[in-house]
Amino acid sequence: MKLSGIVTSGRGEAVLFTGLAWVVEQCRTKLGFRPFPGTLNLKINSEELSTVREITLREGVSLVPPTDDFCEARCLPVKIKGILGALVLPLVSGYYQGVVEVIAPVKLKDVLGITDGDELVLDIIGVTQSVARLAIPKAVLFDLDGTLIDTVELYVKIMKEAWLRLGLTPPNRDAIYEIISTGRPFWDFWNELFPPGIRDKHWLRRRCEETLQQVWEEFYLKEARIVEGGREALLVLNRAGIALAVVSSSDKPEETFLVLQRGGIDPHCIFKEIITRRDVQKLKPDPAPILLCTERIGLDPRDCLYVGDSSIDVMAGKNAGTQTVAVLTGAGTRETLAKAAPDLILESVRDLPAALGLDCS
Repeated sequence: MKLSGIVTSGRGEAVLFTGLAWVVEQCRTKLGFRPFPGTLNLKINSEELSTVREITLREGVSLVPPTDDFCEARCLPVKIKGILGALVLPLVSGYYQGVVEVIAPVKLKDVLGITDGDELVLDIIGVTQSVARLAIPKAVLFDLDGTLIDTVELYVKIMKEAWLRLGLTPPNRDAIYEIISTGRPFWDFWNELFPPGIRDKHWLRRRCEETLQQVWEEFYLKEARIVEGGREALLVLNRAGIALAVVSSSDKPEETFLVLQRGGIDPHCIFKEIITRRDVQKLKPDPAPILLCTERIGLDPRDCLYVGDSSIDVMAGKNAGTQTVAVLTGAGTRETLAKAAPDLILESVRDLPAALGLDCS
């Protein structure tokens, strides 16, 4: 079912409601996302409004307040140009007439480039098709850094330390995050990272590679960790009979595997297949690495789910034909990931078993 409306401004009251701790947590667990503060308001005709309210009251997810100081609300999952969101209906008298409110993990006006007076069409997907009802895959394929391994801030630290040792001004955090999100090594971006006015870039590039490697060896194995709840999530998926695999652009998988082993996961036992940049000529977002993995494990990509932390990961999964889940433990933000339109955005891989409806006990 589609719902069409005209974007309009509200009274600003929803910013407080969507920022309440119990609302945020229940949205995370019941809808699969943390709401951006505030709502998007849509004017719709009275007939459609009556129908939508009836469906929301009958089928919507309840946000139940911890005390009588707040009202209950019902939420009906929707998609807004591929972005998962929900219609919100507070159960109070005298509520807006002719208007529906929409919550989402991002500021929809900014992400979609819309303003008051624009028409917007929502797809009402309902609870049965929402985040809690992802199709259970036959296999889950994982990215490594930023997805299973908590390394993004460590990469920032390593890069800044290497630059300081060379007597250079370190690149800013946003520039480093942008490089990480591409899945390509830092040395592919030397020209962009070097300060202006460098004459002998060939010499400096060689020194950078040597220094970066030295700093990497000093910090990575000492500080890299499996993401919180990652081990438990992998074990739940494994017990459920779901095949597990790795598809990563990493060029140092052995070191990453040592981190997994330290966290209680033997990668060579739990993963049916492991694909790294050493196995393919084309890297994500090209589907080649994922397609090679699904071929080796003998499954149709449509029966698989790919989990990653960047837009590049989402694009690779979609290009290969898998379901896609993006996690917020890496370089991607809700806004950048929402633009790539994964099937689901989760805080972490720890939330994946619950999103698939698996018993986590």
